[in-house]
Amino acid sequence: MQRVALRDVDLASFETSVGADGFADGAAAVRRGAIVQMAWEASQQLLTGTVKDGGGEIRTVSASFRASNGFPLRFRRGYCSCAVGTDCVHVAALVLAATDESLLPATTASGAIAR
Repeated sequence: MQRVALRDVDLASFETSVGADGFADGAAAVRRGAIVQMAWEASQQLLTGTVKDGGGEIRTVSASFRASNGFPLRFRRGYCSCAVGTDCVHVAALVLAATDESLLPATTASGAIAR
């Protein structure tokens, strides 16, 4: 998986959008290896990816940000193919995986997740 590392993101506004439980559940999802793929489209300020939910279903996820000179990236809205549809745990997982590398599970030399 290609890793995306977003720096200088306003995580407080993000947590407000997804809620404290969504934030915590998203972090747990990242730790269990739920992130399948992610990419950053700088020209659109858009993070996209795929996330495996607890039942093994693959969810298509995107998170948009607003950039202003001299200020951190501010989360605008997240979309997901799950039933919730917006600002869900899958969005939280994708954003947290891109902003906090310490949550990502360690990988082996072959790229497999070390358990």
